[in-house]
Amino acid sequence: MVATKEAHSYHISQKVIDELENIKTYLLEMCGLVESQVGGAFKAIIDADSQWATRVRETDKRLNQMEVDIDEE
Repeated sequence: MVATKEAHSYHISQKVIDELENIKTYLLEMCGLVESQVGGAFKAIIDADSQWATRVRETDKRLNQMEVDIDEE
């Protein structure tokens, strides 16, 4: 099989598309987690619930790491 310029370009384009899809999936996961965080933060404030506040802070560390991972990707 002879590699053509078009086949090589398609391969590279498909790789970029696949990588973008992976990032998109990761971002959607991150968005869901942020949505949950906002709800948890409101619950912690309204109910003066320190356990919820602690959960929100702990999850925030995970979100920060996800952001770093996306930046690196």
